[in-house]
Amino acid sequence: MYCLKTFGTLALEGQTGVIPPGAAQKRRLALLAIIASAGKSGMPREKAALLLWPESDTESARHSLSQLLYSIRQTLGADPMISTSGNLSLNPEIMTNDIADLDRAIKDHDVEKVVSIYKGKFLDGFNLPESLDFERWMESERARRHSSVIAELDKYASRSSAAGNHASAAEWWRKAATLEPLDSRIAVSLIKALDAAGNRPGALQHATIHSELVHEELGIAPDPIVTELARNLRTPPLPAPVFEPRSEAPPVTSGIAPVSSPAAATAQTGTNRRAIGGIVAMIAAVIVLTVVVARRDAQPSPAGGTAIAVLPFSVHGDSSTAYLREGLVSLLSSDLDGAGDLRAVDTRALLKFSAANQSSDDRAHADAVARHFNASLFVVGEASEAGGKIRISAQLYNRHSPDTPLSTASVEGDRTKLFELVDELVSNLVAGRYKGPRERLAKSAAGTTQSLPALKAYLNGEQELRAGRYSRAVESFERATHADTAFALAYYRMSIAAEWEGRPDLQTNSVVRAVRFSSRLSDHDRNLVKGLAARRERNPDKAESIYRQIVLEFPDDVEAWYQLGEVLFHDNAIRGRSFTESREAWDHVLAYVPNDVDALLHLIRVLARTGPHATLDSMVTSSLGLLTPAQRLETEALRAFVIGSSAAQDSVMARLRAATQSVVWQSLWRVAIYGRNFSGAERIAGILVEPSRPTVSKSIGHAAKMMLSAAHGRLAKARDEGADVPRSYPWSRDVGYLYIPMLGFARTDVGPLRTLRNTFEAWKPVSLDESQVASDPHGALAKHYRLYASGLLSVAIGDNAAANRYADEVRLLPAPASAGAIPGLFSTLIKAAALRRAGNTRDALATLEGWKGAVPIEVGGVLGVESYYGWLRAELLNESGRDLEALRWYETRSDLFIVDAMYLAPALYRAASIYEKRGNRSKAIAAYRGFIDLWKDADPELQPFVSNARERLKTMGSSI
Repeated sequence: MYCLKTFGTLALEGQTGVIPPGAAQKRRLALLAIIASAGKSGMPREKAALLLWPESDTESARHSLSQLLYSIRQTLGADPMISTSGNLSLNPEIMTNDIADLDRAIKDHDVEKVVSIYKGKFLDGFNLPESLDFERWMESERARRHSSVIAELDKYASRSSAAGNHASAAEWWRKAATLEPLDSRIAVSLIKALDAAGNRPGALQHATIHSELVHEELGIAPDPIVTELARNLRTPPLPAPVFEPRSEAPPVTSGIAPVSSPAAATAQTGTNRRAIGGIVAMIAAVIVLTVVVARRDAQPSPAGGTAIAVLPFSVHGDSSTAYLREGLVSLLSSDLDGAGDLRAVDTRALLKFSAANQSSDDRAHADAVARHFNASLFVVGEASEAGGKIRISAQLYNRHSPDTPLSTASVEGDRTKLFELVDELVSNLVAGRYKGPRERLAKSAAGTTQSLPALKAYLNGEQELRAGRYSRAVESFERATHADTAFALAYYRMSIAAEWEGRPDLQTNSVVRAVRFSSRLSDHDRNLVKGLAARRERNPDKAESIYRQIVLEFPDDVEAWYQLGEVLFHDNAIRGRSFTESREAWDHVLAYVPNDVDALLHLIRVLARTGPHATLDSMVTSSLGLLTPAQRLETEALRAFVIGSSAAQDSVMARLRAATQSVVWQSLWRVAIYGRNFSGAERIAGILVEPSRPTVSKSIGHAAKMMLSAAHGRLAKARDEGADVPRSYPWSRDVGYLYIPMLGFARTDVGPLRTLRNTFEAWKPVSLDESQVASDPHGALAKHYRLYASGLLSVAIGDNAAANRYADEVRLLPAPASAGAIPGLFSTLIKAAALRRAGNTRDALATLEGWKGAVPIEVGGVLGVESYYGWLRAELLNESGRDLEALRWYETRSDLFIVDAMYLAPALYRAASIYEKRGNRSKAIAAYRGFIDLWKDADPELQPFVSNARERLKTMGSSI
């Protein structure tokens, strides 16, 4: 009997602890781990074979697998495999494994056994560098297993806390914190549990340890919630206030202004409590609140919407209850009006028409009223009162299919709580209306807030978000969180709306609050919040793992598929994977919501890269009617320059000349990156530099032409274009000046580089305030950028001592929280580049791979820092002989930003060389041809690379 251990170091153990020589050979252990992970259902032979031999064709891989299986049987003296219908699984009578043990413990909710089995991450420290596919599978499986253990600890700790056993909860949270020491949510839970258990010193100690660890490991400030908790732990608790506002009334401040941070929320709460003691102050605050609410109520609602008619209720009881017949019409109409797309029919007009058109048939009467007011929906109901208790029930119908109600609801309670009862009734009616996969979150929202104003604002936000009115969506979600300050889903959707509006601070702060208040959510929705939090932390591996787990359990969760697509589309480049992997997610979104514009646009961009052209053309044609004018023009430009005729391109160019600067920029970016048509993008960029254009347009146009000239190997032209770009504008000329020398292809002329470094060293920038980080990172991070540029130029010059000095300075220079870990990445890149220049490839790569910080994607792209990170990592992997990993990074060097364009030709050249070395002739030829096409008109100093590529093609027997 043998036992396979996968958690921690991969190992095979015998009953005596001794295994036959050769059994621990790497590929044999890798195969056993693959088969064990598949469980009883087994792993298809073809899949196992291709994970281990991805470069082989199917037949060769199957043959290699058969040989490996034979060698395992011979070595162990027994066959540990069971083969059923082409699937391989482990024979438990010959070989047990800790994966099965862990799965069983999780299924049995035996958390103590889970902890005892999980000795470390899946295959920790193991690698099979000759198989990139195995490495990817291992990373995915590692994340999935790790997440399942954390989830089990989370569940058990939460149950202990809910039962009031805070000491036990703290122990389980501590174990989770050991596995995820940088996870702020776990840290917060542990801190709270320790404090609740009476161990305030321990809580404060963990807050301190976690904060220091986050700063040291990630180079960023700790989560604001952790900072706030630590501050509160150091402060004795305030005495309970003499007076507390009624629970159903919102806090006074919540109607006045949004809370900017958890710390500000604490400060406001303290201010409110002190103010409550003063009658005059309280009256003044109520007046302000009343005015603010009145102004909001007076704001016009968006035109259109779905009309809904509330019919007079049937009332049972004595004459004292007759008021409910028409009174409920007014109350429900007021509550329903503005709940998402609902627009209530005017109450007075409806009651007048209803009275004049009475009918003995209630259903016919309701239909006649709804038809008269062109209402698609109508509500009928009944009410009764007895013994001071009131009961109300209602049904919501679609006039066009009135046989079955869309939703039903009933409430019962004290007659003095009529308004609250009606609010609850309306919330339940509205929630029942949402039934499809796309509407699941709206239904969840109705079940997680007890505030009808909050729900109505949330539904309005959803409507605005889907219509692409992001600023108005943010405002609606803010109103929802003002009405219910613990409304997690409203914070969650606010973060997404803020992302589209380009407000990185708000998108981060909102998701922090969503996590903070997620305890009232279902596990399903809590995982959505966790996934978005991981995205905001720029932890795509964690986010992907969370979303894949959700769609595995809930295949129709459109939101999870969409967010998975976002991760794979926007965050794959920073981990050496292609954005085209996101296609599966967009296909799933569109399967459930065929007209989802965002999914359509993402899929069109994927098809522009992958083809086939016929599918791209068909999808663009079918989508145009759903797009805004700006989206339509950008999409038609992409199609024209990927598959269109010259006439189609001329037509698009004429329309782009009349378009805004933003539309022109978006079009050239998409043509360059998704279509990889740099010549077409340069042509579009020409519009931005026409004489009639304003200075900012010309600056951005010259910056784009600088990048695209560099992409074609025309470095002298790139420098000329860069000379026309003021440093103060986004896509500063420095991006090109800095990174072109670092490519390693162009001849290094030390004189101009030294002059440029002197210019940077003498520059005395005045950094802008934190709010400008996203809109103008060159200005807001000017002091950091000066040090970074000086450091990279020092490396190019060969002055490593100066480079390391600048690396240390930029790492220690304080930075706005919204800049994320950019200073840390600046420092890391300088140090890695300096080590490489000194010939220390191993330490350079270790330095780069050891960096785990989070960088705002909008900022990292403009600064070119993520693009250079990917290029440098590819180069170091290549120089270290890790060919397959290097290929992964080379092949994704032009997937996200305009600055990526300059790396494409060099990346193709390197990839071609690797493919040729590995004997993959067809891919080598394709890569060499792509490189030659880009650099055929490159500057003379780069032509030797072109000549060499032509010679390599001849050697492989291929024409150019």
